[in-house]
Amino acid sequence: MRFRKLKANSRKGASTITVIGIAAVIFIFGLFFLELQEMFDVQYAIGVRAQRSVNSIVETCIDDTWRADGYNIMDVDRAKSLWKGYMDEDLNVDSSGNCYTSSGKLLYHVTYGTPEFYKGRVSGNEQKNQSDFAYMQVEVHVQMKAGLCKYFGINGYEWSNTYKSDNFRTDNERAGD
Repeated sequence: MRFRKLKANSRKGASTITVIGIAAVIFIFGLFFLELQEMFDVQYAIGVRAQRSVNSIVETCIDDTWRADGYNIMDVDRAKSLWKGYMDEDLNVDSSGNCYTSSGKLLYHVTYGTPEFYKGRVSGNEQKNQSDFAYMQVEVHVQMKAGLCKYFGINGYEWSNTYKSDNFRTDNERAGD
């Protein structure tokens, strides 16, 4: 009887320590995945806003005198002067490319590649294809600081995407025909 009591006492606390260890691991991985979710949310928001911005730039700079005939001819000089302001405003960054939270914490930093503009062309009455339409294209490079992951050796996240305007007319008829 005494032997059984000693054997039971030697294992006291092992289950508690195991449960606490498992809970700590689950908690740490939960925080890690929350940080990844924040990164993916920011990445998605930047993608939507950047795409909207390049579409807005092209739409704003389309020459209305050609629009009535079904052609999208862009004023490239105007687009070159407006693009950075549109992108900065839509991506919510200051003139240096930094986006801050309402509490003043740096959320991400954005840099742009050299934008590419295509004026578009008038192709007569033949079938129009996508290369006939005006477009703007720019590469956006984002750097985001890491939160909890810095303790695991991850200093931050970086990604680049190229955004090209996709707002062109899909009908193949001129307005007057």
